Amino acid sequence: MRGFWLAPLLLTVGTAGAVPVSGPLEAVEEVPIRPKVAGIVMSVKARLHERVSEGQILAVLDTTDMAAAAEQSKAKAGLAGAEAGRAGADAGLLKTQAERARQLQRMGAETRSNLGDAEDLSLLASERREAANEKSQRSQVEEIATAGRLRRARIKSPVDGWVTAVNLSEGERVSGQLSQEPFFVVATDLSELRLSATLPQSAAAGLGVDQPVRFAVASQEGASFPGHAAQIQALPRQEGSKPFYRVELRVGNPGGLLWPGDQATVSWGAPAKGAELAAGEPDPSALSKAFGERDLAVVVGVERYPDLPASDYSRSDAEAVKRFLLAMGMREGNIQTLLDERASFAGIRKVVETWLPNRAAAGGRVFFYYSGHGAPDPASGDAYLVPADGDPNYLKSTAYPLAQLYAKLGELPASEVMVVLDSCFSGAGGRSLLAKGARPLVLAAPKAALGPNTAVLTATGAGQISTSSPEKRHGLLTYHFLKALQDGQDSLGAAYAAAAAAVRDEARALNAEQEPQLLPGPEAVKSRFLFHAPR
Repeated sequence: MRGFWLAPLLLTVGTAGAVPVSGPLEAVEEVPIRPKVAGIVMSVKARLHERVSEGQILAVLDTTDMAAAAEQSKAKAGLAGAEAGRAGADAGLLKTQAERARQLQRMGAETRSNLGDAEDLSLLASERREAANEKSQRSQVEEIATAGRLRRARIKSPVDGWVTAVNLSEGERVSGQLSQEPFFVVATDLSELRLSATLPQSAAAGLGVDQPVRFAVASQEGASFPGHAAQIQALPRQEGSKPFYRVELRVGNPGGLLWPGDQATVSWGAPAKGAELAAGEPDPSALSKAFGERDLAVVVGVERYPDLPASDYSRSDAEAVKRFLLAMGMREGNIQTLLDERASFAGIRKVVETWLPNRAAAGGRVFFYYSGHGAPDPASGDAYLVPADGDPNYLKSTAYPLAQLYAKLGELPASEVMVVLDSCFSGAGGRSLLAKGARPLVLAAPKAALGPNTAVLTATGAGQISTSSPEKRHGLLTYHFLKALQDGQDSLGAAYAAAAAAVRDEARALNAEQEPQLLPGPEAVKSRFLFHAPR
């Protein structure tokens, strides 16, 4: 994985404003393939943007040393030719001797025996010459065949992923030097892309780690994508020179609309209070402090499932919730964030059953957020959170029971536990899954008891599906819940009231029925579960 050191630096020098930065998008995690092999490219098997598997052949090279083979063939053919030449010379000499013997015979100066010997030698020399010529021709044929006997090297992908760069073409000769451009680049994860840039201090003013930014991408004309500043590094400078910073800006890629190499322009600033960012992204910049030193949060977003359909925009949901929590005063070290593959069964269990109990304090509060697939057990009707490695056919051994989540949260010494679930448990679609062959369930409510210190905001009512908006690039519940906080709703009950109405109306516009629920009920949570600074 490429990257650079992250300095805990917040840039506040200068006047904040929209500062566009342009450049190509890159994969965050990628593998360059540089085999130390030279040869001629016979065929390129993988194309740009193609999905490849570990061990799949990407290209075939002819690694025969053609020049050496040709020289060797030439040398051997030369030796055979020389031998044929010597045989020819011998044959010519003996032929001359035989002719001279005939002349002497005619002159009476040579015996018949000598003449016979000379003729025999001449015949033998002719045979040797013919054999040498044949050997010379045979040697050339053999060496040509040897030189044409190709030694092939197959370049294979070492990982599963997507081809993001191809630097080979058929017929091209490659040197095999490790310093050369990689033959291929395979990205192992495209759920998030980045843009890296070096900026002067004036251009980077107002940008800090986790600062929301907006991506405009040339390949997606008219669309805007939310992102954040992931890394900021002050570069070394000589005395008297101006400061420069290396920044890494990241953008979520739900639906796989964006590709490495796409040209993007990124901007950021400080929008006016109540104003929404491009594409309606809720803005946490004007929020007041709501959490204190003892408060904890767990944020889980599972969008990419290796063997299951994606839960659209769940990662960007979780990232937005984390930005809101930070803006509302939650300490970074008090937040456990599990995204995609990190949100495994073991990962969720460890955070809920070990990290929270070890950290939770009396009088503190806990905020738990989940965006991803849910699933019902067809036999019992029990509801489960489906982790990244979950399987709806084996829920009891691969998924986390909702009843167990509520029980573990209820055991914490925290004064209040707030739970927001942008998921559903009917198995009827949306953010829910169902075992193969089972029928969707109509659950009046997830079958789980809540502790007296716990309140839960769920995305749907009985038998409904949790809907997401391609325009807003969020789940409807998450978007309108955060929008309610942005608009000043200072309790879970007030945020529920504002979000529920908006979700219901927008879902209907999308030809869906979705009615968020608040458990144990709006009246039971009145004057509790507040979003303002602890007193």
